[in-house]
Amino acid sequence: MKRILCVSAVAAAIGVAAQNPDTPTYNIEVFWTDTPPAIDGAADDACWKSARSVTGFQLLGGRGRLASMQAEVKLCYDADNLYAFWLLHEKDMKKLKAGPPDDMRDMINFAAGPDCLELFLDPGRSKKSYFQFIVSPGGARYDVARGVGRAYNPTSPDWKSRTALHADSWTVEIAIPFRALTIDGTSCGTPEPGAVWGVNFCRDQGRLREWSYWSPTGSSFGNPAKFGEAIFRGRKTGASLPSIKWDHENPMYYGPGTVALAAKPAGNALVLTYTLKRDGQAVDENTVPFEKNVAIPYHITRSGRWAMDVTIADDGKTVFTGRSQVMLPSTAEMLLEIKEKMDLARDKLTHFNHPAKADLERRLSRLNAAAAEPLTMLRKVDGLSREEWKALADALPELRDFWGGLRFDLHIVGLYPKGVNDVAFVVGSAGPYERVHRGDLFDGNLTDAITLSLAGGERESFQLLVIPFWQTLDGVTVSFSDLKGTRGTISKENCEANIVDYVHLGNYAKNEPDAPAYEPDILWPYTPFQATASQIQPVFVNVHLPPHTPKGEYRGTVTVSANGQRVSREIVVNSFGFDIPFVSSLHIDPWYTPNINWRNFYGNAAFTLEVYEEHLKVLSKYRHACFPLDHYAMGSFLTIYREADGTFSFDFSKWREVFRLGLKYGASGFGASFGCNGGAYSIFHRGSVVDRETGDRIPLSQILKEWWDTKPGWSKHPFYEKFMKEYVALLRETGMLGIHDFEMHDEPKSIPDWEAMINNHRYLRRITPELKMKNFGFAPDYAPGGIDAYGWADTWAPNLNHVTDDQLKQIYARRDKWGEKFMFYTCGMGVDPDGNTTPFILYDESYLGARMHGWIAWKLKADGFLIFAMTQTPRENSGKKTAAERFPTVPWESGFMKGNGTLVYPGPDWKLIPSMRLASARDGLEDYEYFKLLYDRLRYLSPQKHRTLIAEIEKELTIEPAIYQDKFHWTKSTDLLNAKRKRLAELIRKVDELMGISSQ
Repeated sequence: MKRILCVSAVAAAIGVAAQNPDTPTYNIEVFWTDTPPAIDGAADDACWKSARSVTGFQLLGGRGRLASMQAEVKLCYDADNLYAFWLLHEKDMKKLKAGPPDDMRDMINFAAGPDCLELFLDPGRSKKSYFQFIVSPGGARYDVARGVGRAYNPTSPDWKSRTALHADSWTVEIAIPFRALTIDGTSCGTPEPGAVWGVNFCRDQGRLREWSYWSPTGSSFGNPAKFGEAIFRGRKTGASLPSIKWDHENPMYYGPGTVALAAKPAGNALVLTYTLKRDGQAVDENTVPFEKNVAIPYHITRSGRWAMDVTIADDGKTVFTGRSQVMLPSTAEMLLEIKEKMDLARDKLTHFNHPAKADLERRLSRLNAAAAEPLTMLRKVDGLSREEWKALADALPELRDFWGGLRFDLHIVGLYPKGVNDVAFVVGSAGPYERVHRGDLFDGNLTDAITLSLAGGERESFQLLVIPFWQTLDGVTVSFSDLKGTRGTISKENCEANIVDYVHLGNYAKNEPDAPAYEPDILWPYTPFQATASQIQPVFVNVHLPPHTPKGEYRGTVTVSANGQRVSREIVVNSFGFDIPFVSSLHIDPWYTPNINWRNFYGNAAFTLEVYEEHLKVLSKYRHACFPLDHYAMGSFLTIYREADGTFSFDFSKWREVFRLGLKYGASGFGASFGCNGGAYSIFHRGSVVDRETGDRIPLSQILKEWWDTKPGWSKHPFYEKFMKEYVALLRETGMLGIHDFEMHDEPKSIPDWEAMINNHRYLRRITPELKMKNFGFAPDYAPGGIDAYGWADTWAPNLNHVTDDQLKQIYARRDKWGEKFMFYTCGMGVDPDGNTTPFILYDESYLGARMHGWIAWKLKADGFLIFAMTQTPRENSGKKTAAERFPTVPWESGFMKGNGTLVYPGPDWKLIPSMRLASARDGLEDYEYFKLLYDRLRYLSPQKHRTLIAEIEKELTIEPAIYQDKFHWTKSTDLLNAKRKRLAELIRKVDELMGISSQ
């Protein structure tokens, strides 16, 4: 009874109508707005001033106990969207976990206990399914549609949110189109007045171990049977609205059918506009009058995601939007493909002489018999009824499974060399960014030379595709010859093979049917390997052109051997005759954090200087040699002494070795803080101090106890100031000052964080004026609370997805005047309304996106960039007790990050395993050097004597819109990039030959 009294006391505030005190009903009235809110995170819109508000969040499983920090939620709607406004109270904004940036979609790490809100919607109050929308304080979004016990995984709904952080709260504004709330096989639209939906509002505060909800749902948020109710009331003034609802029983399907709606019109006659779409492309559209009922006809004979989008206007004003949607799997297309392939295979097998022929013919005959009746039905495809289509679809799964096991084996009959007996395999080739899946049907060339064009010091890649003929190949070897030309020889030692391995896309999938569950990316060091029957095995080849290689053509071979057979492919390398520099001209900050991220993977923290050098040997081949941005590693390499007089001293000898190794292998940027946020101080949080006289180790916690108790700030730290001064002296002495930057508060989004950053920068400016400060996340126009960072930032480093032309103008002006630098970073993938994506490194997006970073750096005149990140380890791969439980014994799991943060992999015994995406990023860095070399050569030319050549160079130094128009529109064509690079190379050579410059 105490719980009921507690709830009843706040019933008016929290939207409870307690009809039965033992089963309270939570409801919220939702009113129509004729003026939609601006989605800016602020509550100053008129609709919010009159909207009903609910609060009274209870702890998950807390039996009515209220959460310590409350939230208030309001809803309203119009014809297009449901709108929500959240006010989330927060006692200590400094401890708020802002989470990932707002360009991150579906990448919130719930295992990390983030702060976020969760909005649950059950359109029509089915009590069986729901949509879940999550927003973090940083603005990252997550969404999913679920039925009880399973995920529907529809297309990602197109919804908007915007957050704002305040002194003691954070606010969120959300707009969710009604059309986006359509699960395949259903219809959804603007709720009619009086409609009731299931709804719940929940809050995650993992750092406080508090999870709370408005409507109690038991032990889990995802219990739609216990959601509260959203009651759509129409206009609050009582002015009438048409009542419109869907009026068809069956979902859209193959064959003829209709999508129907019924209305009770108010005012003038309604006008309905519909668009029938297949995979987002309009197939049919029309505008018709609408009185009481309308039935929109369709006739579907092809697979795909079909959607009927409907808009209804009353006297020119939209009063209803909706969508009826279905995903129809391939039926007729699959059957016709099977028939076509069977016919081709039958013809090929007629003249085929191989021991595998009999088995293939037997399997083909079985398939032909099973497909006979469905193929007969397809002869009248346009006349099939809905019921006949269902019968056809019911027969397809068995055929599909049968065909899936046979298609590869039949396809490779066409690859078998004519007139040759007992061939075990062939070797195809592919570009370095092509994701070749094990079951792909290869139709490329098997004999042409593989041609590469590159400069000295550069590496270029291609893939060999080992395709076995109906048998597994054991002990497959790959070997190279020297590459010989008229002006010398390139040693075969410059050719390196890696075995391509696959990542399992375990807990997410693309929306397309039959999307692969595994994507290629992992590049294992070459050892003899197995090529499994009925699969392609890619081999990734890197070719290095040694510096000073004379211009010309060099020819050699790569040979694959197995089962007593050798297959050779010719390699042709065109040397441009000039070199790119060993050290990147761009400041590369790859966030290499092996000890932080891999110690949980390995179950220990055995990162050593020897391991670091082995990593550098690999990373340098991909132009990503770097220093550890790892406070665990660097803390273990630092010895702190307490002297007899009570002062402290620091043994930097191992840090000197880290710097020496990084520079030796070509590192071009140095994150001098070894981390950000708390990581920038972590070497003073853990570990011990050595007493110089006794040799005893004293826990840092004991020495810092008084400081920790009083928290006076870093300026009062027992040895922080001395350390920073000596550290900067070390950077000066070792030559690191020229390539360093120091980051304190990464992506500071709250006013307290921003103020703390300014204060820390001010303090460091005073004690170490040579230290160069940077913070990823902001540009010069960013000034929360009206506080700007002018003078406190030496490098501006905004997210690429947020960079604006106005910001760039300010950045360029400040760089010209003050020498402040400009970097950008990518940490997540942006998507525009048309589905175009920003360049990034996700497994299921174009691998060319990593290469584009170098081109964007030139386009935006950046001094460097960060692709987040290098060594992140999804939690699915960590915490395994034995080697048998973890990668590589089991596949690498993509995790919710989908490749974000993982450009290399942890191999056995701290080996660093590169990736195809890392090779792509390397290629972009090498492309950048072509632009830089050509630009630098302009200084040799006379404006009077070489006017035409200068104009040609300046034109080529501009990146065309066909290559990069903006962050959402960029080329996916390797050929286009390589053609541009070749033109740059030809102009470099032209200037060199004209001016007698030695390119070597």
